Parts: sequence; structure tokens; C-alpha cells
Amino acid sequence: MALVLFGLSLPPSAHLEIALRRLAGVGPARSKVVLRQLGLPPALRVSELTPSQERSLAIALQSGGSVAGALREEEARRIQRLVANGCRRGIRLRAGLPVNGQRTKSNAQTAGRIRRTSATPIQ
Repeated sequence: MALVLFGLSLPPSAHLEIALRRLAGVGPARSKVVLRQLGLPPALRVSELTPSQERSLAIALQSGGSVAGALREEEARRIQRLVANGCRRGIRLRAGLPVNGQRTKSNAQTAGRIRRTSATPIQ
């Protein structure tokens, strides 16, 4: 059976160090640190975890900072604040244009068109 952490199921046959990277906010460095803290070998498979190890893994990931859904909510709040302030970045986010000074003459036309048609408008 697959392990479900923060609403995302991890594949049972994957190595734990690699499988943790599927969670938003967990990269190679953070997965190694968490496994080292818990004393789990990186080559351990997800299916080989005991229930107590699963609980301690979830607690260790939560205590280290924002992960998965909480991280996405935090990011959405930051974007909403920029849009509400009406600053340059907020205006460009609302219009679906690049925010950080990227080229708009050629490259951003496609990105803007895709973003405007697929994204829901920010109110």
C-alpha cells in the first residue's frame, strides 16, 4: 500500500530519499537531512516503513517548515497581496505577463496567452 503524506501518495517501490522529493517544499538536501535526523537509511523503500516511522517522518517534515498544501497556500497569499496592493508585480501577475524582467517581445507572448486562457482570474 502506498504511503500518503500531506495528501500525496508516494510510490511503494521508490527509495524513501527520492520519493520524499515529490512533496512540494522538499528537495534533495531536505530529504537527506530529515532521513539523517530519523536515522533511516536513504535506500529504504517506502513500502518497508513501519507505521511509527511513517508518523515520525510526517512530524519531522512538518516541523522543518512549510510542506505541500501549506506551502502552496502561503504562496497564493503572497501573490494575492501583490495583486491587492496594485504594485507593478501584482499588475503583471494579474495580466499573466512575466514579472521578473524577462523578454516580452517574443517569448512571453505564448506564455501569457496560455496563462490567460487556462488560469482563473485573480479577484
